[in-house]
Amino acid sequence: MRTCSVVFAAASLLLLSAPAAAKNWVVHPGQSIQAAVDQAASGDSIVVLAGTYHEPGVPCPSDASHTCAVVVSKPGISLVGVPNHKRAVILENPGGQNQGIAIAAPGANGATCLDDDAQRLSGASVTGFTVNGFGGEGIFLLCVDRFAVRFNQTNDNVEYGIFPSHSTRGSVAFNLATGSNDTGIYIGQSRSVHVDHNVARGNVSGFEIENCSDVRLDHNVATGNTGGILSFTLPFLDVNQNTANRIDHNWVQGNNKPNTCVDPADAVCGVPQGTGILALAVDENRVDHNLVL
Repeated sequence: MRTCSVVFAAASLLLLSAPAAAKNWVVHPGQSIQAAVDQAASGDSIVVLAGTYHEPGVPCPSDASHTCAVVVSKPGISLVGVPNHKRAVILENPGGQNQGIAIAAPGANGATCLDDDAQRLSGASVTGFTVNGFGGEGIFLLCVDRFAVRFNQTNDNVEYGIFPSHSTRGSVAFNLATGSNDTGIYIGQSRSVHVDHNVARGNVSGFEIENCSDVRLDHNVATGNTGGILSFTLPFLDVNQNTANRIDHNWVQGNNKPNTCVDPADAVCGVPQGTGILALAVDENRVDHNLVL
């Protein structure tokens, strides 16, 4: 009840503050979220009413051989789920889909988008969705600036719950991420992202900061994962360092889950059961005012 009220209030505020020229596209149960996205213009909001949605799927922007439920490829599009006191806004994998919500410009490529504005989107937001059971990521953003992912739930997505990659100046707040065999909330090769007031539970890693700079991760809860919070540098990526991040004022408790990683070659398989906060091959990371139990 209380969570739904907060999400509804946040969604209402977002709609009231939209520019006068923007349009709201309302999606009812039984209708297609993707069809509304395809009709929308930059600055519009897709308002999705409470219910369970199974999308036919379209090619994923990061890998056309995979299928995504909903793809946003225009700047300034807001996806706003509006649950009610009885039902959430649930986006569910009908089978065979890799990503639930994917946000990226057409042709965006992580290896080249960092220096190419034509491959970057700006102003995307996702609020109020429950995204369940996808083969890769629940909510994925590639090469996106000034983004917001707030008041969502991601459950039992095989790899990541929420994953901004190669993205900047974003907010990931008030989300719940559970049941991923890699990471609940994963910030990868990104900068200037604020991650706060989230809960990650029952994943291999609760939170990860990979090859990022100027990320602040504060006032989150990590519990029941294999490892609570990880900050690290991996080799051979587009961004080659992890620097100037801060991990503070987090509650990290009981992260003793057996490691259930899927691919034995994946680095996440090396996360030791019982890890609270791990900093590996990082520069100038500050870890302070956390409670680890």
